[in-house]
Amino acid sequence: MEPAHTVKQDGPGDVIAQANRLLQQGTPLMSIKHPELSTQGEAMLEELAGTLEGRLPPYHVKVLEALPPLINVNMKKGQAVKVLNYAIQVWDTERQLVEERPTMQQLQCLEAIIDAAEHKASNASSVVIKRQFSKRVKQAEEQLKETRKILLGK
Repeated sequence: MEPAHTVKQDGPGDVIAQANRLLQQGTPLMSIKHPELSTQGEAMLEELAGTLEGRLPPYHVKVLEALPPLINVNMKKGQAVKVLNYAIQVWDTERQLVEERPTMQQLQCLEAIIDAAEHKASNASSVVIKRQFSKRVKQAEEQLKETRKILLGK
């Protein structure tokens, strides 16, 4: 059994404390209009979204809480690839957690994936990249249709 807190600050309790700190400090900094502080907050949440270099599982509640603000800020910035990656991370994790039963969060993530992929496809400079993102849009739209049907009966 590993001790929760170690001298190196890499025990399980230390990692969770670091995740708490990153989330509690990073989220408010992102909402501040000062560019340097919001960039610092975004970096903190990106570190957390990266599962603290593999020390937290991707389904940890703190990791999942860091993703929606990152999706929102990157949508505002027009960073379609980051939006796509974070939305896919949320969607995949949600699907694993609820054993293939769709949730409203999954529905929102699919909509973000479609928006980001459409944006990237329409602004692609290469035909190959455009085709790749168009394929992602088509896949996400099919999944969205299935998810809506299950959740909303439409």
